[in-house]
Amino acid sequence: AISSTDVTSPGAFVCACNNHLVMVLDADYSYAWESTLNHEISHLIDQRLAFRSYYVKDAVYNEETWNSYNPEAFSYSYTYVGYETSTLYDAFSDYFVSSYSTTYPTEDRAEIFGLAMDSYLLDYPADAFEESSPIRAKHEYYCDSIRDGFDTTDWPKTTPWEEVLSN
Repeated sequence: AISSTDVTSPGAFVCACNNHLVMVLDADYSYAWESTLNHEISHLIDQRLAFRSYYVKDAVYNEETWNSYNPEAFSYSYTYVGYETSTLYDAFSDYFVSSYSTTYPTEDRAEIFGLAMDSYLLDYPADAFEESSPIRAKHEYYCDSIRDGFDTTDWPKTTPWEEVLSN
């Protein structure tokens, strides 16, 4: 059965169902589908990267390296409960796109990926990706991990989510 335990009304989520990854979108959130869809695509990417890092010894992506891009004193809350009022984002806002980013590493990556895609699709500069930004460093690592985790033979030199790194 498809369920979500901590979030009472998610706009979308990804889960495993009968050995397939399934993305579920709530039609009531159609006003934000582009943003929601890109966020959830990142969760699908994460499944591939986690699988690859488990089985491929020299895979670029691993959770330890991801966590090294966060401040030393930081730890994800590992809950959705109360994230809206959490002080984690306030304390480490240079490293995170939103308070939701501080819940789980997968949500952190999804929020960054979603922001990169929003910047591309809506054609606006995202200050979070400035040269010295910790968010940019995280996204560069994530992009390297994605390129390592997939067959990129027919991909363009710069993908839409990488565009923010070129501007």
